[in-house]
Amino acid sequence: MTLIEFDAHQRQKLAGLFTGHLGGFVPNSILDGSMGRAFADQEYAQFAILQLPNAKVSILGGDSSHPLAHEYLKTLPRFTQLFTTSPGFAVLANHVHPREWIELKRFAFSTEQLDIAKLHGFKTHIAAGFHVVKIDVALAKQFFEHKNRFAAAHGMNFDSPEDFVARGFGYCALDGSNPVCVASSFVVCQKGVEIQIDTKKNYQGRGLATAVAATMIIHCLENNIIPGWDAATQISVRLAEKLGFTPQGEYTMLVFTGSRLLVALRNSIHKVRRMLKK
Repeated sequence: MTLIEFDAHQRQKLAGLFTGHLGGFVPNSILDGSMGRAFADQEYAQFAILQLPNAKVSILGGDSSHPLAHEYLKTLPRFTQLFTTSPGFAVLANHVHPREWIELKRFAFSTEQLDIAKLHGFKTHIAAGFHVVKIDVALAKQFFEHKNRFAAAHGMNFDSPEDFVARGFGYCALDGSNPVCVASSFVVCQKGVEIQIDTKKNYQGRGLATAVAATMIIHCLENNIIPGWDAATQISVRLAEKLGFTPQGEYTMLVFTGSRLLVALRNSIHKVRRMLKK
């Protein structure tokens, strides 16, 4: 028994295996054929995998007791970010690779309370000396060539800078000609986009992310595109709430380290930090 890859136009057959997944528009982008790859055990699948290879993202759906789920996890590359649709997959992952996983909380949001007038206010309140521009091919090339390390995730799921500009979009705050804050479509799908936002470390705390994100969200709302927001940090949570997104709960993402030592070291560091805060 082996996994077979589903062509873009066949992937909707797998949608029922991923119902209720909280992870933003990433599953939608793969299921509707816009991004990534999809694999399943057979045409009428009981177990399936959605992947964004460049981002090292895998989403497991269906029957966690399927033999191919076990086989897939056995050969999982290190530092894969694993999203699951049922607790059984997390149990299986820890059985296959005990104590080699880091659990990270993520936070889902919805858009029904977004207020475009409020967003316009955020858009216009950008710090003096900065200006916001739409990402063109020249800027996209900088991100693809990793000339701005803080923005390495931007465009990574597209085939080229030209593909990003043709199918995705984003906005960038510039200090002169230097990109210092970027919001862009991490993935696109027929329903909307998943927003990725990053600010260069020494430019954080100046309201740039608020202005750039507001600009991108306005573009979405004015063009009947749903702006997806899925937060990995409390900073991102607070920004989402400030912008008007509505919390929809939290869920867990697993990161496969392939190293019990690395996990133990990370847990020890977190324990020390918690003790120091007391």
